[in-house]
Amino acid sequence: VVFTGLVLVGTLGYLLLLTVNQGRMAVATIDALEGRPTSGASLRAATPGLMGRSAGLIGVGVVAYLVVGLVAGAVVTLFALVLGTMGRNNSDALAAVAVLAGLLLYLGVIVAALVIGVKLIYPLPFLGVEGRGPVAAIKASWSLTTGRFWRTLGYLLVAMLLLYLANVVGS
Repeated sequence: VVFTGLVLVGTLGYLLLLTVNQGRMAVATIDALEGRPTSGASLRAATPGLMGRSAGLIGVGVVAYLVVGLVAGAVVTLFALVLGTMGRNNSDALAAVAVLAGLLLYLGVIVAALVIGVKLIYPLPFLGVEGRGPVAAIKASWSLTTGRFWRTLGYLLVAMLLLYLANVVGS
């Protein structure tokens, strides 16, 4: 139990530092593009309260993860109950329909995760550069990708392919 607690605290601490660093990297990128010198001190001065906003964003993510987990658990439990009932009736047709429904549900979850992942790709720059709070950064990311979903997905796929190729060439 103690080990699990330490792993959880370490993971949350890592996520917090990673989030803060990514928010500051967005600020550093804009500074570099505009020709301003950047240092650790200037980044800390340019992003007051980023640690708290980052913690808030992680908190929102944890709550969303728990809610989705509870809903998914309820759906799986309901699905298992339906399958158990059908097993008693010993109907192959109903079992086939249940398996098909399960596959469609699984595919739906994958598509929903992809859409949400693309729509929520930009909260960290909004946290760092604009100083928005966690919920405002999520809303801004969602609205920024509205009407630009496929383009954003394409950019992500190209970036992932380039990183993959760099990894293959480098190894």
